Amino acid sequence: MARLSTRQRAWRNRLETTLRVTSPVLDLLVGTAERVGRVAAATESAVTRNAPRVGAIRRTRPVDRTVR
Repeated sequence: MARLSTRQRAWRNRLETTLRVTSPVLDLLVGTAERVGRVAAATESAVTRNAPRVGAIRRTRPVDRTVR
């Protein structure tokens, strides 16, 4: 592998510094997204668990299908 030029080393250092500084924020973002996903999945399973079965709905009167 060839040696890095001064300019390349400077850019590499800038990039590594940026990643070091932003990594805690990115960790919080990923952790928050994970928790939101878990809450959404739990809510969805609770909704589907309490939903009526497809054949359980009975109408008391026929549906009016006339065009108005």
